[in-house]
Amino acid sequence: MSEYVFSVFAVCLIMGGLRALCYGGGVAEKLTMGIITLAVIITPISSLISDFDVDSWLESLEDGGGGLSGESGVVIEEAFAEGVRSAVAEKFSLEREDVRVRLSGFDAEAMRAEKIRITLSGAAALADYKAVEKYISGLGLGGCEVGIEIK
Repeated sequence: MSEYVFSVFAVCLIMGGLRALCYGGGVAEKLTMGIITLAVIITPISSLISDFDVDSWLESLEDGGGGLSGESGVVIEEAFAEGVRSAVAEKFSLEREDVRVRLSGFDAEAMRAEKIRITLSGAAALADYKAVEKYISGLGLGGCEVGIEIK
């Protein structure tokens, strides 16, 4: 965006300089410079309009907003990660503070993640990490990878 504003400013500055050089210039010169300046300002707007997909926008309106995205998707992802954290801590008798969960490729509609990365630290680092991987993978929530962090 800043490049766009800078280029519009530069074009206006150049056109002002040309207008000063063409002192006493006629209407044709002023009109040509105005059209060039207007073209520079409007060009990005026309590309935005051409990239706009009316069909997908109409479908999102018909679907009532287009699924789980934005803030609600983030809240659901955080709740999912917290649920995995609680399940691991409860199943293996670990402190919740010693279990960290990171998700990648989370699908809020399917309630699955491509990869669930669990990091065990503190006293939880002594837990059987293979059993944790097997437990989470067995729940069908996504692929699981467990790491150990020793402080």
